[in-house]
Amino acid sequence: MMMKQVLFIIVAVLLGCKKDDPPTTSTNAVNPPAQRTVVKTGAFSGQNGYATSGGVEIVRDSTRTEFVLTKSDFRVSGGAGTITAWLTDATGATNLNSSTTKVQVGTINSGFAGTYAFPIPAPGLGSYSHVVMFCQAARINFGNAALQNP
Repeated sequence: MMMKQVLFIIVAVLLGCKKDDPPTTSTNAVNPPAQRTVVKTGAFSGQNGYATSGGVEIVRDSTRTEFVLTKSDFRVSGGAGTITAWLTDATGATNLNSSTTKVQVGTINSGFAGTYAFPIPAPGLGSYSHVVMFCQAARINFGNAALQNP
């Protein structure tokens, strides 16, 4: 049974997260707020054999709206077609399982590098402690960043 699960993950990654897949949702990235206060910071590390790196911040603008803001050194490699950004209360060893408290904040359809700003839905950051980059087709985390006080 374990071999079938491993084979499914490999096939899903090779077929389901290719760069030429059409996006299933649009990217909701916005321009980073010009005036912002840094609330939390983190650094991405890869998971499950994927290289994810760079910095991330949770920032608050003058209207108190919060954003997940990837830094210019942010990178995800692995040839994924669509990667979703989530705020979670844990990294999830393999994926965002049903026991993880989570909220999707954004979708990256191409590029997988650089600065992205995703608004955090109300009520905001709350008790979320990690940002996770997730490939839905493969149902696997590509990387995560633990959030800390600046």
